[in-house]
Amino acid sequence: ACSVIPQCYPGATFRSEWTLHNPYKETVRYDLGFRASGKIRVSPALLSGEIPPGKNALIHCDLSSGEENVQPGEKIWLSVSGHLKPKNRKPFPVRSTIPVRPVQTLKHGFSSKANFVMSEMDQVMSFFVADPKNLNKLWSGPEDLSGKIWMAATENALCIEVEVVDDLHVNAEKGNLLWKGDSLQLFLQIPGQNGIWEMGFALHDDRSCSSCVWKKPQGCEIPSKIPFRIVEKNRKIFYSIQLPYAALHTSRKQLSLGFRFNLLVNDNDLGIREGWIAVAGAHNAREIECFPSLRCQ
Repeated sequence: ACSVIPQCYPGATFRSEWTLHNPYKETVRYDLGFRASGKIRVSPALLSGEIPPGKNALIHCDLSSGEENVQPGEKIWLSVSGHLKPKNRKPFPVRSTIPVRPVQTLKHGFSSKANFVMSEMDQVMSFFVADPKNLNKLWSGPEDLSGKIWMAATENALCIEVEVVDDLHVNAEKGNLLWKGDSLQLFLQIPGQNGIWEMGFALHDDRSCSSCVWKKPQGCEIPSKIPFRIVEKNRKIFYSIQLPYAALHTSRKQLSLGFRFNLLVNDNDLGIREGWIAVAGAHNAREIECFPSLRCQ
């Protein structure tokens, strides 16, 4: 079993630990090979040893990558193959593949490449999939609804730029209900805090803008003001959000330890909330374990 979920982030090495258990009354020999997808390097690539009867063996391999972040949407896997050989029995094969959690490193300024892209079917949640009368409300592709996200970590704030493509922007709701219209919902889990931040941002039909904080970690206060700007141009909505570390009751140093992030774009074309598209996937909007991991440089 993998006792530490593998991670990787630019220019760093992360150790993945595995526990092997020998249930037999005889020694078991293991010969295992490790291989990762993409440009991730694994060391050592081969491991061999013996496990005493009824005991465990803790083994590890190190994952390292180059200086660039993993590309948006890229999936990384760690594969393990080989065999276990009890002393007086036939060997049996071992094959296992587990996902590697890429951790993106945020720099002081925005990169030319987006940190995240929302344009795939598995990121889309639609409330009308099972209703043939509402085929016109189904997601038809990136030109219907999609988005790109750029993130940076300055000395004083976490900065987020979002470009949303939406064939029709509609939002007549304000305050706590702004999620019912076209809008952003942003989620953050920060180390050392009990709970998550959940907040929203919207451009309304009267072209005014508003924000709302629905959830905050225990013991934290809702920020009195979050600097943000939303503009519409050429059927695209551009969001610019600054989250001061002080408003989030954290610091750049704390965020360098790693934090979880998710963002979804709500879709409402005809006065009805049709669904959303989310970084973490259609069904993982609130599943913290599925949120992407980031860290400040």
